[in-house]
Amino acid sequence: VDKNLINSYQNNNIINTVLFVGQRNGYKRFDLAISAIKKCPDLILGIVGPKLTNLEKENLCNNLGTRWQEYGPVENEILRYLYTLSFALIFPSDYEGFGLPILEAMACGCPVVAAQKSSFPEVGGDAALYADYQDGENYSEKLMQLYISDKRNLLIKLGFEQYKLYTWENTIQMTMQHYKL
Repeated sequence: VDKNLINSYQNNNIINTVLFVGQRNGYKRFDLAISAIKKCPDLILGIVGPKLTNLEKENLCNNLGTRWQEYGPVENEILRYLYTLSFALIFPSDYEGFGLPILEAMACGCPVVAAQKSSFPEVGGDAALYADYQDGENYSEKLMQLYISDKRNLLIKLGFEQYKLYTWENTIQMTMQHYKL
């Protein structure tokens, strides 16, 4: 791991960072992440994925000022580090086949705020907070709930348990059980 990269992350107060991981086009609803962070003045948006376009940077500056950090595409070891030190993962996508970042975050002790859509409630179970509506206000309200330390700590604990349901060993066992029926 590049020590300079880690030092730069540590110097950016990553504990106040809400991560957005992945592509940012259409149904991924990057706009909701920006809108939610705009309403939470103590938080910054950390962006992991393809390099930002000039238009995206302009939009971020117009809405968040300097309260955003581009990490770009990162290796898995750095992504784990980012999840571990972040305040939360925001996952407002309208649809995914599974939602792997939800489990990645939980495995690293990072609370999750996700859409109440697609497979997310099944994947995250009771270990995530779900936005009832696809609007920035609802996501910001869920993020604000994480300021209650007992709530945040409970979600971290539940996240570790939820993640264990999706190990390769458990997946193989469930698949074998399914085909025995």
